[in-house]
Amino acid sequence: MKNIIRRVFILSLLFLTFSISSQNSKEVEIVDETVPFKFLEEVPVFPGCIGSKAEKKACLNKSMQLHIVKYFNIELAENLDLDPGKKRIYIQFKIDKKGLIEDVNVTAPHAKLKEESIRVIKLLPAMIPGKQKGVPVRVAYTLPITFKVKGKKRKNR
Repeated sequence: MKNIIRRVFILSLLFLTFSISSQNSKEVEIVDETVPFKFLEEVPVFPGCIGSKAEKKACLNKSMQLHIVKYFNIELAENLDLDPGKKRIYIQFKIDKKGLIEDVNVTAPHAKLKEESIRVIKLLPAMIPGKQKGVPVRVAYTLPITFKVKGKKRKNR
């Protein structure tokens, strides 16, 4: 009787061991999630950016800034009756697995600035997508815009 119990116990351990080892040998699947820019293995590549990972990242950031400067109508802010001072717009978007812009969300001090921000971001060119473990992934990106609204000029009477 003890012999039978011992065999059943040993067989149970063997099945458990095979079960655990087969679970461990499975490849990890990359789920269709968005990867934050900060944790990305390979950053999206803006057209014309080359070099090391750090150089591509710096080029992407610089290219985004230049794109904003070139296309954003900053004079719009002066005509919106905003209080004078430093203002910020936060643009959050994703670069999809094809390198295209999607899911644009904007926080701005005025609805017209929000519309302008969305317009400008949608003008971004297609990029080489970011990658995680060699597989293209969606990448979350936040772009802050800071500008200064000048005070209204008063007319002398």
